Amino acid sequence: MDRITRQPSESVSEIERESSGTADSGAHALGDKFYTAFASMCRKINDSVYELYRPSTADMNTNIDIVFFHGLQLKQDATPYLSTWRSRDAERSLWPSKWLAEDYPTARILSVHYDGSMKKTDRDGRMDLYLVAESLLHSLLLAGVGQSRPVILVGHSFGGLVIKKLCVISADQARRGKRPAGFTFFNNITGIFFYATPHQGSRLADVEKFDSQEGELVSVVRIHNTELARLNEHFESLDNDHRPWDIDIASVGEIVPSDMDEGRYVIVEEASARHPGTFTVLQEDHFSICQPQERTNTSYQTLVDFILQVQQKRRNFSEDFCGDIQPLPKTQVGLLASWYEGEINKSFEEHQAIGLWYGWDRGLPLILNVIGQYLKTTQEKGIWKETLESLRKVGEGIHEDEVRKKLQVSYDQLGKEEKEMFMDVASIFSDYKFSNMIASLGTWTLAEAKAVWRVLHGNEHSRWKILVDRALVYQVTDEDSEVKMHEHLQALGRKLARDKRRSDSIQHTSVYHISKMVQEKALYHEKLQQLDVWVAPFSRTGIGEKTCGSFPSRPKRSVLQKLMPCIRSLQFAPSISFRKMQNLRYLHVSGFTDISEGLRLELPENLVIFESRIPIESCSFQPSTQLAVLLLEDFRGRYLPNSFSNFKDSLHFLDFRAERLESLPESFSHLKMLRECALHCPLLRELPGSFGSLESLKQLILECDILEMLPDSFGNLDNLKVLKLHDCHNLERLPDSICRLRELHMMELLNCRNLEELPIDIGCLENIQSLIIKNAWGSRGGKLQSLPDSLGNLPNLQRLSVENTDVKELPSSIGDLQSLEHLTVSNKQLQELPASLGRLEKLQVLEVNFSDLKELPASIGDLESLERLTVCSTRLQGLPSRLGDLRGLKSLVVRSEALEDTPFSLSRLQSLEDLVLISQRLERLPDNWANLKKLQSLDLQCPEVFTLPDSWEALPELRRMKLSCLSKSLTGRWGGMAALQMLEVSLCRELTSFHDSLDELKALHTLRISFCDELRSLPESVGRLEMLQRLTVKHCAKLESLPESLGQLTTLKELSLYDLPLIRRIPSLHTISSLNYVIDRNLPELKSPPNVPPKCRVFHYV
Repeated sequence: MDRITRQPSESVSEIERESSGTADSGAHALGDKFYTAFASMCRKINDSVYELYRPSTADMNTNIDIVFFHGLQLKQDATPYLSTWRSRDAERSLWPSKWLAEDYPTARILSVHYDGSMKKTDRDGRMDLYLVAESLLHSLLLAGVGQSRPVILVGHSFGGLVIKKLCVISADQARRGKRPAGFTFFNNITGIFFYATPHQGSRLADVEKFDSQEGELVSVVRIHNTELARLNEHFESLDNDHRPWDIDIASVGEIVPSDMDEGRYVIVEEASARHPGTFTVLQEDHFSICQPQERTNTSYQTLVDFILQVQQKRRNFSEDFCGDIQPLPKTQVGLLASWYEGEINKSFEEHQAIGLWYGWDRGLPLILNVIGQYLKTTQEKGIWKETLESLRKVGEGIHEDEVRKKLQVSYDQLGKEEKEMFMDVASIFSDYKFSNMIASLGTWTLAEAKAVWRVLHGNEHSRWKILVDRALVYQVTDEDSEVKMHEHLQALGRKLARDKRRSDSIQHTSVYHISKMVQEKALYHEKLQQLDVWVAPFSRTGIGEKTCGSFPSRPKRSVLQKLMPCIRSLQFAPSISFRKMQNLRYLHVSGFTDISEGLRLELPENLVIFESRIPIESCSFQPSTQLAVLLLEDFRGRYLPNSFSNFKDSLHFLDFRAERLESLPESFSHLKMLRECALHCPLLRELPGSFGSLESLKQLILECDILEMLPDSFGNLDNLKVLKLHDCHNLERLPDSICRLRELHMMELLNCRNLEELPIDIGCLENIQSLIIKNAWGSRGGKLQSLPDSLGNLPNLQRLSVENTDVKELPSSIGDLQSLEHLTVSNKQLQELPASLGRLEKLQVLEVNFSDLKELPASIGDLESLERLTVCSTRLQGLPSRLGDLRGLKSLVVRSEALEDTPFSLSRLQSLEDLVLISQRLERLPDNWANLKKLQSLDLQCPEVFTLPDSWEALPELRRMKLSCLSKSLTGRWGGMAALQMLEVSLCRELTSFHDSLDELKALHTLRISFCDELRSLPESVGRLEMLQRLTVKHCAKLESLPESLGQLTTLKELSLYDLPLIRRIPSLHTISSLNYVIDRNLPELKSPPNVPPKCRVFHYV
C-alpha cells in the first residue's frame, strides 16, 4: 500500500496565475524542472505522438487506446501535450499517466502535439485545420493507434475541433478504402470526450489582442465562422453517411470566467460547448476544467465514468470487416443456376475456385457476384466455359493478387470506353475532392462523373449501366449521390491505371528536376491522362525570377527512374505551362496555402477536370478546352479568365473561392450546362442581371459578405433545387421572383443578419422541403421580425428552423404544414406558440429554446407523431394537461426557472425514454410513475420538491438517474429499478436515510451521494451491490458512520470520501482485490487509515 499525505495546496494560486495567460492549454511556458519532470513521464513515439502510459505486457494485455488532444496556445509553451493535463494539487502531476492509468491499468494512454500557436511567426501558426488533422492522423497510424483495439479521443477546447476534423478525414479514407490503417482507425473509434470545446465558436479570438499576425487556426473559432459550421455539419453527417458509427460522445462546459489579458470572461459559453450526447456544466473555468485538483473532482470523474460506459458498450468494428478469405459454403455453390439452366451448376462445383471470396459485396461473395453478373448477360455455353477456364488458369489460391486477377476476367470483356470509365471511378471518382463550401473533403457524385464522360465518350448513361450490370460498381439511385465501388475492385482499377500509364505524379524532388520534366516531357508517357501534383512554397534561392535556372550537375538516371510512377510532391516556379501534355485530362494541384504570389498556369487543351488548392493568380485555357469540373480554393485574380466563356457547353460544376473578385461578367450566364455552383466571393456586390439564364443550375451556394441584392431574373432558375446563402451580411431582402422557383427543395439562410423580410408569396414554393433561417449565437440577432402567412401553403415542407432572429410569434398558418416533421424556434423575443400547432400531424421534433415563452398551447396534445420535445424558457410556469396525450413521445426536456407545476398526465407517457425536469420552483411531481415502463434516463433537478411519489421506483428500464430534491427519505423498495447503472443523489438537503433494499439494484456500478446535509447513515445493503465499482460520498455533514458491509464490495475500484466531519472509522477493505484507490479528505475525526489491499493507494488530505 502506498500512502500519500498532502497538505492543502499552497501553490494552487501560483498555478492558476501561471495558467491564466494561456488561451487553451491552460499552461504557461513551464520552468525547466517541470519540463524535465513531465518529459520523463512519457515516451516519444514520433514528432506528434507521446506515450504517457503503456501496460506491462508481462502481466496484462492492452485493450483500449486513450488519446488526449490539447488546444491552442496564446503564449509559447514547449509541451502543451503535457502541461494541459497536469493536476492542480501540490504535486502538479500528469493525471492521465497517474490517476487514469491506475483506474484503467489495461489502457494505452497517449497525448498528441501539434502547432497550436495563436500567433503567426516564421515557424509557428502556419498550418490550417485540415493539415493539422491530416498530419496527426498519419502520426497516430504510425504509432499503431486504433489498429487492434478500440480508441477513445479526449480533447480540450480547440483539441475537440481537431478530433472532429480527424474523424472526418479518417471517415473519408474508411469509405474509400484509400488507406487500410485509416479504415481500421475510424471503425475503432468508440468514444469522444470534449472538455470545453467551442463547437459554435468562442469570444477569445475577437477579444484578445495579437502583437503579430494571428495564426491560421484562430479564424476557425470565431463565432461568425462558416468553416466551423461546415465542420459541425460534416461531422454530424458521419453517422448517416457510413455504416452505423456506434460511438458515445460526452462533453463538459465551463461556467466560471477566466482571467485573461483583456479582462475576465467565460471563454466558451455553455451554448457553444453543448454537443449532442451527455453534457454537463461544471463550476470550473476554461483551464481548471481539464486540470482537476484531485481525483474526486467532477471534471475527472465524468471522464472516468464515460470511459467505463464506453467499455461496457463498445463494439470492435474491425470484427465486422470481412477481410478474411474463406471457401464458399456448399449451399452457395450453383447460386447462378437461376440465370442459366443446364450443366453450369455442375461446372461451378467442378471449378470451385470461383467460390473463393475476399469480402462481401451486396450479400454475395464478391467474385461470384462480379463474374455471375457478366455471365448473366449471355446464354452461350462457350463463353461460360471460357470464363471458367480463365478462372481456373488464374489458380485456386486465395491470395489478394489472385483474387484481383479473377476479378479482371470480367473487366477484360468491357469495351474501350467502359474500361476507361472503370479506371476513372477507381483512380479519380472514388478518391476525394476539396470543396470550398464545406472547407473539407468532399465526395465526387455520379452527376459529376457523367459530366466528364459526356465530354470524353458520350453515351455516358448506357455505358454506366454496363458497369452496374457487371457488378463492377455499385448502383446509385440518385445522381447526386457519391460514386462507390468495392475496395478490391478499386484496387484493381488503380493498378490497371498505373500499368497503362494513365496516372502519374512526382514526389520529393527539386525545382530543377520538375522544370526539366515539364519542359522536356522526359518522364511523361504520351498516354498520360491524370496528374496529381503537390506544390511547395516558391523560393528564389538559387533560382531566377523568370526561369528555374539550372544546377551544376544532372541527376542520375537511376534517381529519375525511382520517381516513377505514383508519386506525390513537386515544387514549381510561379509560372507553369502544361500545354505540351496533350492527353492530360485530370489535373489536381495542392500544397501549402502560404505562397506569397499566386501561380500563373497555362493549361492543356483536353483538360476536363481542374482542381486546385493553392493560390492561383491566373489560368490560361486553350480556346477548344471543354472543362467539365473546376474547383479553385484560392483564386487571386480580380476578374475571371477571358477564356471562361469557352466552357458554355461543357462546364457542369464550379466551386470557386475568390477573395478579390468584385464582379462577374454578363457572359457568366452563358454557362448553360452549369449544374452546381458555389461562389465564395466576399467582395462581390451583385450578380449579373442575366444570372437567371443558367437554365441547368440545380444547386447554388453563395458566400458573399457585401452582396446587396439578387437579380430579378433569379426566378428564372427553373431547375434550382438547393439555395444556400451564407454570410451575406448586407442582403436585406430576397427578390419576389424567387417565389417562382417551383423545383426548390431547400433554402438555407445562415448569418444573413440584415435580412428584414421574406417574400410575401413564399408559399408558392410548393416543393420546398427544408427552410432554415439561422444567425450565429453570441452575435446580435437578425432583423427578421415576422414570417409571412403564406408560409402555411408549403405542402411539402418537412423542416423549419428559425434561430436567433427578432421573430416574436409564428403565423397561425403554420398549422397547415401537413408534412412538417422538425420545427426549431430559438428566439429570445418569442412569447407564444400558435394554437394551430396542434394540427401538425407529422411533427416528430419540436424544439423551443432561449425564449420568453410563458406557456405551451393545449393543442400540443394533438401531436400524435411527436417523439422529442425540448422547451427552454425563463418564464414558462406550467405544462399543458394534455401533455399525456403524446403517446409516442420519447424525449422530454423542460428547463425553466419559473416552472411551478407538472400535469398528472405526465405519467401517461408510456413511450418516454428520457426525461429532464429542471426548475427552481417546482414543488410537486405527478403521483403515478408506474406507466413509464420504457424510461431509461431521469434527471430531476428540482430542489423544492419535498416528497417523491410512492410509485417512482417502479421503472424497470431506468439506467441513469440524477436526483436533487428536498425529500426526507428515499423509501420504498428498489427492485423495480433492476437495470439502474448510475445513481446520483445531490442537494437533497432534507434526506435522512435510504431504504435498506438498495442491494436490489443488481446492475448499479456508480453511486454518488453529495450535499445531503441531514443524511445520518447508509444502509448495510450498500455492501451487497454486486456490480458497484465507484462509491462517492461528499459533503454530508451529519453522516456518522459507514456500513461495515463495504468490505463485501468485491468489484469496487474507487472509494471517495470528502468533507465528512463525523466519520471516525472506515471499515476494513483489505479483501477487495479490485480496489485501486481510496481518497479521504477533510475527515478530521478519522483515527486511523483504512485497511486496504497491498496494491491500493490511499490519498489522505488534512
